[in-house]
Amino acid sequence: GSSLPSVRFLISLHTTSYDIYSLFRH
Repeated sequence: GSSLPSVRFLISLHTTSYDIYSLFRH
């Protein structure tokens, strides 16, 4: 049950990283 929040956190972090990467690539 504690693995679910971890995965969600990783997905959130990945999404944020992609967002920042997209902004810098602009």
